[in-house]
Amino acid sequence: MTLSTISHYGSDAIVFLRRLRDAVGANQPVPMLAELPRPILPDPSVLALEAVIEATDSDGFAGFLSDLISEMQVLNSRMSALPDEAQDLGVLNLDAYLMNAAKVYAFASSAFPYARRETAEPPTELVWDEVISALRIQHIYEEHYGDLFAFVRRAAERAAAP
Repeated sequence: MTLSTISHYGSDAIVFLRRLRDAVGANQPVPMLAELPRPILPDPSVLALEAVIEATDSDGFAGFLSDLISEMQVLNSRMSALPDEAQDLGVLNLDAYLMNAAKVYAFASSAFPYARRETAEPPTELVWDEVISALRIQHIYEEHYGDLFAFVRRAAERAAAP
């Protein structure tokens, strides 16, 4: 249930941020989006992940879950002033926020096979192809959001660099 809640949080954040990005990119007034509900950080899920970190014998999995918690907290912090500050942030910063949301979704989805006992080994690192998939699942496609996909690919390349 924890992973499902987290993936829903990531998904809701992607939808929320996409609407803001689309408005900013089209030079539309963002205040009309003020009624959009901002996704709420699922605190019980964070606590559940912390308990798993304490209980696991796998340092790699503990690091993976710690990275997930970190992404969730960064995303929550970044979204706290939205949509009020979206116009000032611009598309590039909203792309970074969208990438954070997609990473949260990707972290959660890549842990599902282990949670379902479909694999014996827990995930130990983010799979960047799943970040791209998270965007596509939310109907964000490269032909319309080329800059966002290029941004994510550059981040993936930097993460893979020694």
